[in-house]
Amino acid sequence: MTSDNREARFLAKITTGTTHEIRNVLAIIKESAGLMEDMVNAFEKGRPLKADSIRRSIARIGTQVERGANLMSTLNRFGHSMDYEQDQIDLHDEASQVALLSARLAGQKGHKVEARQGKGAAEFSVNRLHLQMALFNGVECCVEQLPQPGTVVMHSGLNGGIPTTDFAGEIQGGEELPDPTEAAGWNGFVEVLEMIGATVEVRDVPCYFRVRFPIAVES
Repeated sequence: MTSDNREARFLAKITTGTTHEIRNVLAIIKESAGLMEDMVNAFEKGRPLKADSIRRSIARIGTQVERGANLMSTLNRFGHSMDYEQDQIDLHDEASQVALLSARLAGQKGHKVEARQGKGAAEFSVNRLHLQMALFNGVECCVEQLPQPGTVVMHSGLNGGIPTTDFAGEIQGGEELPDPTEAAGWNGFVEVLEMIGATVEVRDVPCYFRVRFPIAVES
């Protein structure tokens, strides 16, 4: 698969997933507003006003408005990832961004995605779109293999002056954690890493791998 095809598929996956979530937000707001309208109509016909129910609906609408605003901000920021061929990035910020963008993907399989920040400002110049593709593909490999329900954790920081992101699967219970290299998308993930000169280290730890980026950073 060519780089252009990878980028197009990634862009389509992100935009369709995010816009689907925005539609869910609007549907919940519409439903809550409809309930409030029904209660007002009932009040006008002489029935008692259900103030607590109205307050709950208002709170629900407020929550969804905030969620929708966050989704739009995330999508807008994602759109700007293609502004420059090379861009100065903060790895912590990019991991947080990808955690939001991959929430729907993970949620469809009963999982969550978290971005955790290590010590040190992991800043370097890279193709932002390809970096986000790499992080997203890493999440995909974990999501594909992880038993339900689980959490995919991206832990970014500096190790010996090298920016790294550790991917780990966390679950409750005694299920055996899988080998992420057996995921259908693993080879594609490695190929995207090669596009930005990054490498992946797989250790003898269940559902764990580390991505090393090729830029030394002064800690």
